Order: sequence, then structure tokens, then C-alpha cells
Amino acid sequence: MIEVLSNEKHKARKEHVCYFCGDTIKKGTVYNRQDGKFDGDWYTVKTHISCSELAVKLDMYDNGEDGLTNHEFRDIVNEKFEELLPEFEMKTTFRSRLDVVKMQVLFGEES
Repeated sequence: MIEVLSNEKHKARKEHVCYFCGDTIKKGTVYNRQDGKFDGDWYTVKTHISCSELAVKLDMYDNGEDGLTNHEFRDIVNEKFEELLPEFEMKTTFRSRLDVVKMQVLFGEES
């Protein structure tokens, strides 16, 4: 079971890796940092603000007591991409799919 102890925005003093998408959080970028305990062990998760906002908007955190893994995040993004563009047949990278989903969900007409 997860116990969240802090969930705050920080300005990166060095590069980090986003737990959800795997891309770099560049130095100087504001990012989300969550510290807590999972089954008694400490953890720290660093994510892009937009990845965290996407997870909230798509109700990704409503998956139970174990929190949201990076694999679940990727699966949900891929499913949403398929939902948004069901007839899109070209191969795409996860990064491209994530960008499309973020644009539609965070900035588009999606509700």
C-alpha cells in the first residue's frame, strides 16, 4: 500500500528522468516530485508536470492501492491514442503517441 508523504513541484537543479514517460526532465524545468512509502520502503518519483496532469485528467490514479506504474501509464496512453485515432496505421513512437494524447486531452476539446 502507498503512503504519499509529499507531492510538490520543484525546479530541477540537474537533469532527471520522468518516471512516467522516460524522457529527460531538463535542468531548470519545474517538475513534480512525490515522496512516500510503498510497503514500508521509501520511494521518490519525479515526473513532468504535463505527464502528471495527463494522469489526473485520464483518471490513471484510480487503479487501486498500489499506485500508477510507468508501464500502466504507457499502456493507458497507447490505448487513448488508439481511441483518438483508430484508423491511424503508421508505426509511431511512444513519444509521438504521448504528444498527440497530451495535445488532445490537455489542450483539445476532449472532456
